[in-house]
Amino acid sequence: MTILHTEEMGVIGGQSLRVLEDLKIIRELGHHPILACKGANWIAREARKLEIEVIDLPFKSRTDLFTAKEIFKLIRRRQIDIVHTHSSIDSYLATYPAKLLGKRVVRSRHSELSKAPGHIYRIVDAIVTTGEKVAEQFKVSNIKKPKIVSIPSYPDERHFSPEPSRRQRMRLDLGFDDSTLLLGAMTGTAKAKGVDLLLEAFAALSPGYPNLQLLLAGNIDQSALESLMQQAHRHRIAEKILFLGHTDARDFLEALDLYICPSRKEGVPQALMQAMMMGKPCVSTDVGSIAELNAENNLPLVPSEDTHALTEVLQTLINDPQYRLKLGEKNRLLSKKYFSRSVMKERMADLYESLGAKYA
Repeated sequence: MTILHTEEMGVIGGQSLRVLEDLKIIRELGHHPILACKGANWIAREARKLEIEVIDLPFKSRTDLFTAKEIFKLIRRRQIDIVHTHSSIDSYLATYPAKLLGKRVVRSRHSELSKAPGHIYRIVDAIVTTGEKVAEQFKVSNIKKPKIVSIPSYPDERHFSPEPSRRQRMRLDLGFDDSTLLLGAMTGTAKAKGVDLLLEAFAALSPGYPNLQLLLAGNIDQSALESLMQQAHRHRIAEKILFLGHTDARDFLEALDLYICPSRKEGVPQALMQAMMMGKPCVSTDVGSIAELNAENNLPLVPSEDTHALTEVLQTLINDPQYRLKLGEKNRLLSKKYFSRSVMKERMADLYESLGAKYA
């Protein structure tokens, strides 16, 4: 089969990374992937590095007739079997041409619904969500015709595996030995990521634990960084926080003793699953579909924006090294069994094959 993915956003982030993984999986399954996107975007550059065919289209708005016509011609010329869309604008511009040509259409939803699903979701052949909670939102909205399937973006177990020697090297590179307890989070600028909440909890803990250090990785813009630094200075914890910026996820996670996801809003966060796969004890807010990762009481969850509850759970883990080890090992084993890329690949294969079989 030839499967066309469309993505009008294409900036660096979880959604774009998931699109790239879908494209790689298509190729691994023996099919031909094509990506239609804005040619100058980050996702286009990364797809070309992977030697995936990229079609440069403007995707200006939902009424961009030029792009819609080009997609129509592309589907007909290249005999596309399945069209898989990801964002609002590209879904409008690709779904209607595909349906006019009698092609199967998949619409991915990468976050929770903020309003009732529109017409596009009702005419596609399948909806892929990043968690069961989002899938339930569609079912409550009385969308019955499409096949709604939850396929979270699980990490690659071949890449995210514990390596003690790398752990020691990373800690030394950062200037820490084993006497320091490193807490960390991979985050970004958006308020939804809850970095301010984590700083509040860390400020409450810090006076009682002089060996604590907080590491924050990810792209944070200058204004947000200044605001967070002001917060840290107010609480007199600035010297105990390192903002590392964009860094290799595996190296960052390897150095940590405890991973924290303080988000106000999420789907199923990649960094949290990566930390679990690397055998790290983790704490998270109970938002989005994160509760699905708590398969066997392996992931302590706290209510969103409840910094007191977050502080208490962190204190329990800090005080009990054996409990941390137990949670970390349980996370590693459960991730390999239930939350790995091989599981995601199998589910994507089933979806595409079921849609492809409808042509026969």
